[in-house]
Amino acid sequence: MMMLHFCVLKIPVHPLIEMAHVIAWARENKMSVNLLKTVELVSRRPNISNDLLPSVMTNVRGVEAAKLLAVHLTQNLTYAQHIDAVVTVCNQRLCARRCARL
Repeated sequence: MMMLHFCVLKIPVHPLIEMAHVIAWARENKMSVNLLKTVELVSRRPNISNDLLPSVMTNVRGVEAAKLLAVHLTQNLTYAQHIDAVVTVCNQRLCARRCARL
């Protein structure tokens, strides 16, 4: 599971409270949250001060990029990493197809 934090909230929500809500929601819907696979991707404007950022969650690993539903997301919301991954897969499949013809 990946948590996205956008610093546009008017009311600050502590990340631990937010995570508790996610875990409670998962239990209510007969699901579980695998904390070993849970990552946090924080996206923010480049000119925002650090004191407005959400506090760091100790039990969740922070990452600069993550893959969610086959789309690579980065903290600055660019698609360069996703495009590179898609082009790489396409090239591998084209090469395998060419080799199969020989």
